[in-house]
Order: sequence, then structure tokens, then C-alpha cells
Amino acid sequence: MGKFKHGGKGTRLYCIWKDMRRRCRTTKGKNSVWYTNRGIKVCDEWQEFIPFRKWALSNGYTDELTIDRKDVNGNYEPSNCRWIPMKEQAANRRGNVLVEIEGETKTISEWARHVGISQSSMNERYHKGLRGKDLIVPRMTTMKGKHHTEETKERMRNKLKGEGCFWYGKKRSDEDRLKMSLGKKNKRVLSLGGDANA
Repeated sequence: MGKFKHGGKGTRLYCIWKDMRRRCRTTKGKNSVWYTNRGIKVCDEWQEFIPFRKWALSNGYTDELTIDRKDVNGNYEPSNCRWIPMKEQAANRRGNVLVEIEGETKTISEWARHVGISQSSMNERYHKGLRGKDLIVPRMTTMKGKHHTEETKERMRNKLKGEGCFWYGKKRSDEDRLKMSLGKKNKRVLSLGGDANA
């Protein structure tokens, strides 16, 4: 027999094992930021392929699944790993931002799953500048500010959104609504090359 007595070389599972260990060893490149520099390691048991393969096969591995750590801050070890569909893993990629809320750090996609909010909504909230508890409140906040924290209200004031807007908390009159509606209609007509006054 050759060097690889386990017979796994070249298999998909072997490549997953090899890449997992490489990610946690490299000190250069983009992966070092997410793994080595954060102290993420592969447990001693999985330094050999055979124990990893035994765990994988007894925990539902198929070629359609990919390895995932339950706790993004935890190591690659049996108690912290699972097999999930590629689509779910794609939502968990490192393009995602790490967010700390009350001392707990997760990616945006992990916070979304944790609190039951869609990832697109969570991304939108993050890019609007919401942070901390405001990022994960269960229901969308309203422009009237019923569910905003004072911190968010201050942020909105500074950006002239929410309470900083002249119409904040006021109901527009029917006349104002009509003007706005006509304004939008005129813009559409002009953009199509028509005459707004026709």
C-alpha cells in the first residue's frame, strides 16, 4: 500500500477535510482573517482523516452537503459541526459581516436565523446603519418611531431621516398627497418623452 492507507484521497470528503485544515493553518491571505487570526482550529481528533470520515458518515454526510460550524467563533470539532445544504452555506459565506451584539458575535446571516428575520431584511437594516438591538428587533420599525430606541432616533435625526424630516409624525393633507401623486405622474410622462401639461 502507498502513503494513503485510508483510501480516501481524491474523494470529495477528503478534499473537505484537507481544505478545513488548510484554512485553519494559513497565516496569509483572506482566509487568515476569518480563521487563523481569530484562533479557529481543527480539533486534535480530526488531524487524521479516518476519524473525520467516521464522524462525517455517521452524521448524515452526503455529496450535496457541506460542513458548517454551529458557533462561528468555535473550532472545527464534532460538537460544533454539522452538514448543511450548499444553498444555506452560501448565505453564510465570509462576505458576510461579523456583528457583535451584547458581547455575542455572529455573521449577519446567523443573526437573521437566530431571531427569525430574513437575511435580506437584516442586510438592509445593517446597510441603513442600524446596530446593536435595533438590528435584530423582531418587527420592522415604523417611520413614526414607535419601536425605535433613542439611539436609533438620534441616528435618524443626524441623517435627516425619521424625526429629522419635516413631515415626521404628521399626516399629509389630501392636497399634499395629490401634489405628490401628480408630481410622480408628470415625471413618468416626461421620462417617456410626453408633455406633462397635455
